[in-house]
Order: sequence, then C-alpha cells, then structure tokens
Amino acid sequence: MTNATWRDFWLNEGFTTYLERRIIEDLYGPDRAAMEAVLGLQELRDELKRVEAQGSGSAYRPDRRDPDEGMNRIAYEKGALLLTTLEAKFGRTRFDAFLRGYLTTSPSRASRQRISKPICANICSSWIPKRPRRLT
Repeated sequence: MTNATWRDFWLNEGFTTYLERRIIEDLYGPDRAAMEAVLGLQELRDELKRVEAQGSGSAYRPDRRDPDEGMNRIAYEKGALLLTTLEAKFGRTRFDAFLRGYLTTSPSRASRQRISKPICANICSSWIPKRPRRLT
C-alpha cells in the first residue's frame, strides 16, 4: 500500500504495523502480539508527550526542513490503532474480507484513496467523537 500524499503517511504505516502484528500473532501467538500492541501504545503515549512538550506537531509537514521530524511512532501506531479498532468492531472475519477486497480489487493508490476516505468517514462517524479527547 502506498500513500497518495504525505498527509496519508499514517495510514500507510498503520497498515504495515497492523499486518506486522498479525504476522507476529500467527508465528508466536496472541500473547506476543498483545505485548507488541501494548509496547506500541506506550511508545505512542511517550511520543505524544514529547511532541506536546516541543510544540512541534504530530503530522508530517512538507514545509519542514527535516522530514524525519514528522516520521515518528505516532504515524505507525495511529494507523495500527484505527485498523485494530475496526477489526474489533466488525470482527476479524468480516474485517479480513474487507481488507482482501480493498487491497486486491482497487487498481491504484489514487483509487484506494478515493474509496478509503468515504469508507473511513462512514464507518468511523458513528463511534469517533466529534471532538477527539487527549490521550493521557
């Protein structure tokens, strides 16, 4: 999966992290995958605290001199958390069917982006608060 723009980087890397954990679960079992998820969540919390203290923002912005400034654990964990939440909400069987279709029938990344934005908006609008709460 390739991000259409750098603003979508978090979703691209979220897929990578999510699928990585699924592979870990298959190879080493659910306890190891759960441990990786807990460690990832802790890294996310630590990174959010660091970013907040620096006031540097959490998203990649092409106007910054150093692209590594925006490529931190937030992007990886944010996307993985979204996908993990969707899997929990709809069940692994249904979510896997969606993923297979999404990744195999969409001919291009531009097409995937056109499809994914409305899907995410429709799926998420019912359970994501209008005003996000801060992670503490």
